Amino acid sequence: MAINRQQKAEMRDYLVSRLKDSAGRVDFKTSRFDLDGDTNYLQVGADIVFLVDRVFTSSGFNRTLHILGARAENVMPVFYKDGVTFFRNAAHGVEAGLKGVRYKSQQDLSLKHYTQEQINRMILARPEERHLINLGRFLQYYQPQSVGLEQGVETFKFGPVTYDYTHLPNGAHGKMEERSERLFLWLDRGHSSGALFPSRGYLRKYVSASEVRPVGYTPQVEPATSVDRESHNTQENELAFRGD
Repeated sequence: MAINRQQKAEMRDYLVSRLKDSAGRVDFKTSRFDLDGDTNYLQVGADIVFLVDRVFTSSGFNRTLHILGARAENVMPVFYKDGVTFFRNAAHGVEAGLKGVRYKSQQDLSLKHYTQEQINRMILARPEERHLINLGRFLQYYQPQSVGLEQGVETFKFGPVTYDYTHLPNGAHGKMEERSERLFLWLDRGHSSGALFPSRGYLRKYVSASEVRPVGYTPQVEPATSVDRESHNTQENELAFRGD
């Protein structure tokens, strides 16, 4: 089911309200850069927040990023997180063709080396999401209010999912391991429901002058889980948010 007009308006209005506190003037704009349909975005001073609130073709998405990048050095894509169009859970979502992922884990097949917690963190990424993940970027989503989920902006760090074919006799698949092109595992996440500001390709939590920490202050960072501890130890955590 496509993201409807009301949902798009709620996403737009929420982001405008959260950006105004830190960025001042925010202008909503709509342009048609390709035959897929209209592209919605927010002009925040010299920056652009790209509202990914509809399905794009791969070429249309790349073209839109290119055009917006020519208009602003800092372009921040934000997806609509409905679990159907984007952020499709590979273990639970009907739209994700879920049966195979859990089956391949429980039956000691190609995903047997993943825990159930990891299986539950897998998404079946659309081409728009894959494009940014493969560039090494975090993904940001507008999360609407729902049962058990607070309205806000979520930031995710994704890693690859690898199929293990050691259960097949005599190398029947040809490869012992193979990276999935469509499945990705989220390794870390952040959430913000407060004011935001644009910075270096991402929306980040706004810190007012009264909240500025003294020099030498070391923030308390949540420890990594067993799922992503290795990536935490080898790479600086750059998530935009760690909660409010």
